[in-house]
Amino acid sequence: MSVEAEVVVIGRARQGKSFLGNCFDPDYDPEDDSEDDEPEQTFKTKEGIESCTSEIKSALFKKVKVPKASETVDLTYTDTPGFPDSDPKKTLEIFDKIVKYINDKRPEAIIWVINPSGRNPEDEKLYNRFSLLMKEFKKTGIFCAVLINNQGSKREFGSKNNKKEKAKSAYDTQISGYGIENFTYEDNIYYSYHYELLKGEVLKIVSRAIVSESSHGKARIFEDIRSEYEGQFDQSALTSKYRDSVNSEIAHLKSGIKWHKSQIEGCSGVLKSEGWNILSTVFTLGVANVVAGGITLYHQEELDDRKKSLKKRKKKLQSCNIEDVMKHAKKEFGEFCTILKALKQTEELEKLKERFPFLTETD
Repeated sequence: MSVEAEVVVIGRARQGKSFLGNCFDPDYDPEDDSEDDEPEQTFKTKEGIESCTSEIKSALFKKVKVPKASETVDLTYTDTPGFPDSDPKKTLEIFDKIVKYINDKRPEAIIWVINPSGRNPEDEKLYNRFSLLMKEFKKTGIFCAVLINNQGSKREFGSKNNKKEKAKSAYDTQISGYGIENFTYEDNIYYSYHYELLKGEVLKIVSRAIVSESSHGKARIFEDIRSEYEGQFDQSALTSKYRDSVNSEIAHLKSGIKWHKSQIEGCSGVLKSEGWNILSTVFTLGVANVVAGGITLYHQEELDDRKKSLKKRKKKLQSCNIEDVMKHAKKEFGEFCTILKALKQTEELEKLKERFPFLTETD
């Protein structure tokens, strides 16, 4: 019996979101470049710099095989228009559409697709300009992951571990200014260079999302964000916003803790199973134990790290230090003003700064 799951992919245009969705179609051959018989596409793609996706589109792929597992997934893959766009107004229109869809459908995962080899100098600037919007996806409580789609760069992203680590390090440096921390956490980043492997990474994300404990928050459309600044912004309101933010972080940490626990338990179960007891040689068993032990150690370290972070967040929630509250409020207000500036809404921007001078003061 297949598990049902939906992923929604977001990201700038020309990052490979539609291409990746097509790869789940068993009849689609991305390596068939014959002009007479072009491969059928579930999600339209084309060469060039223009975005092909103008509306949100979903497709169901039945019984997709999960790598290294007996399970299959009935996967709904939802493609979205390029976000953020170089046009600020279009960015907000697309954002609102995606947010409404996610709030309504509650997919298992939201995946931000990034193609470093197709990096545009504008990308970093746009992701930072709209960092306040990227944070809204985190607030849904849905599992958020980043997928580094370096399709076609096998030379750089080789199969040997040392090459992989070098490539990951290079890509991490390349996208370090994207503000990934606004969307997800470090261990929720997945890498691959080939379309078949990219499919596997998507299914890994789905598997993790299903195991992870999710909360039930909602993202806000832009007008709802704007309306907050039309009301009274006293200390009580600022503290409430701060507490919501910390609670969101706590929910994500709890999700990560549940995931790492499940992986440790899985490794322990494998080592204790009868399958390991009938291995043909002691050498093989020794290797198996070393591998499983290494995986367990990694997850234990990650688990301990998240427990420490969770303890700190709970302490912050209990104390609600006014300095932390104001620091958070000023940062979000600055991010909101950055969007207004991009929209060239100078008059509204100046009125807000006059109304909330305490949010523009420097420490």
